[in-house]
Amino acid sequence: MPASKIFLGNQEFASESANVVSINNATLSSNVNFPAGHIIQVQSGHLKDNFTTTTAGVWINTGLDVTITPSSTSNKIYIQATVAGVGNSASGYNTRVSILQPFADSDSNVILSTSASPSTDYYDYNAQGPVPGGNGVFRTFTWGGFHSPSSTSALTYVVGIKGEATGTSRTHYFNQGHSSFACYCSITAWEVTG
Repeated sequence: MPASKIFLGNQEFASESANVVSINNATLSSNVNFPAGHIIQVQSGHLKDNFTTTTAGVWINTGLDVTITPSSTSNKIYIQATVAGVGNSASGYNTRVSILQPFADSDSNVILSTSASPSTDYYDYNAQGPVPGGNGVFRTFTWGGFHSPSSTSALTYVVGIKGEATGTSRTHYFNQGHSSFACYCSITAWEVTG
């Protein structure tokens, strides 16, 4: 079968040869409609600083966040985060890790947890003592999922930590490597057509 060509005016737009279609010099306009499931936007954030806190029992903004503005209320946002060096100086106590949107000290703002159980809003990260980075102790975790915000406003997704227990002397660590060097944590948001 001979090769086929499509012209717009006198400009060759596309050609086909051996069942392969090639499109030449095409630019998609902003009003193109993609079928459900297509990724149409990607935003990312990263954190290269570490911190510690002695505050427990409340959600704390780690500084790891990403902002994305959906183009349609019917689209979904897939969020994925990778965190490292999370811990609690008190052996037997956890530091919880979740993605919140918008960020606030409220379990109702947790939209993606690292828990396998849908009945919980967070994951007891097993980020127990000893201190992260000490004697080769290092933990990483990656998790993600879909959020359906029904919005076309800018949305900021934040990785938060919440230390277990209050009123005692313990330190919660985030992004803490060996000898207090910072690790590299990231969060990525994909807009997916609905």
